[in-house]
Amino acid sequence: MQEELQHYLSQKAGRSVQLLVPQKGDQMKLLQMAKENASQQIAEQTRRTSREISALDELARLLGLHQIPNYIEAYDISNIGSETIVAGMVVFEGGRPLKGAYRKFSVRSVVGKPDDYASMREVITRRLERYSQHKEEGVGFGHLPDLILLDGGKGHVAAVKPIVRQMGFDIPVFGMAKDDRHRTRTIATEDGELSVSSFRAAFDLLTSIQDEVHRFSITYSRQKHQSRALDSVLRSVEGIGAKRAQNLYIRFRTLKAMEAASVEQLEETPGMTHLTALNLYRYLHGEQEGKAAASTEPERLRSFYAMILQKPYNEIVPGRSEILVGEVKLVFTRTSVQTPVNPDSCGLEFAVEDVDAQYRRLKQAGVAGCTEPVTYPWGWRAFGFCDPDGNHIDFVQQLDGGK
Repeated sequence: MQEELQHYLSQKAGRSVQLLVPQKGDQMKLLQMAKENASQQIAEQTRRTSREISALDELARLLGLHQIPNYIEAYDISNIGSETIVAGMVVFEGGRPLKGAYRKFSVRSVVGKPDDYASMREVITRRLERYSQHKEEGVGFGHLPDLILLDGGKGHVAAVKPIVRQMGFDIPVFGMAKDDRHRTRTIATEDGELSVSSFRAAFDLLTSIQDEVHRFSITYSRQKHQSRALDSVLRSVEGIGAKRAQNLYIRFRTLKAMEAASVEQLEETPGMTHLTALNLYRYLHGEQEGKAAASTEPERLRSFYAMILQKPYNEIVPGRSEILVGEVKLVFTRTSVQTPVNPDSCGLEFAVEDVDAQYRRLKQAGVAGCTEPVTYPWGWRAFGFCDPDGNHIDFVQQLDGGK
């Protein structure tokens, strides 16, 4: 780049022109002052802060890019077990979130055991295919990114980069690797990693991007899982199939909202008849006539939570608990409260001595929607589930050496 600029300036001047980049002393201070003045001028013209401009400039230098990555797309895969695998795509333009351009994906090709690499390949392929369909629009999928960031390491980059090239796009692809405390640690390439510790502004921007894409994808994952659990409950009511269950979910979102509705309000849902609305009302209020005889799962779940939540979830004090679900005794210790998916729902995390035994007990008790236990790199083994009201519980076992 420097040689090309020298050649161009020499041609314009009619004599040899050399470009010097000072590394120390007064000349370097002057250069730094000129960069700061330029950043301030650009910030005023674009209504961006000088720190946002500096962060993008640092990121370009860190990654060796030929241009400032003004439009960045970041992706993260999230799954609750093997049934609900989703991805979130967030967009940062000019160093700020562009929430109108965020997109959600339900992974279709991965069945059975979750596969992050295959899931990421599918999502990136679908996104780039959408560009061909929307490029005339110039926004959303019709806008190509200057940079693609993946929540993951060099394995994710190696899985995705060939896809981008094969589809004829020249878009830089990098990964964002985390440390044991879930903080952005390094930038991953196909060949290794790049340290970001000496690029403070770029580090802060990357951390914001990684946190945002993780929040967006996991929120969607929980919403999907909640929807599946609610669908299972509703379809146990006589007269409610897939379409009516979907319409009820769109209208009410949670069982709590349905329980608060009258028969007339339930009947106003598209596709519902008076008889089906009456069946659902009786089902939700414990009247046996409306219930399908084969299912007792909602009663189990509500009983399960009634025993745990003797008071509002954020007032529950840490301590050992023993509850009985059917004939199965569950023993655990409440350690923390997580951010709820919905304002009327809760999120709890319980420490257990044997997470696999706890998983078997819940399955034996007939509680559906449990994810299979997973071992995490930072020394935890955990599983969780969402009930139809969006309440999320995680059961966590700290392994030897875990943090």
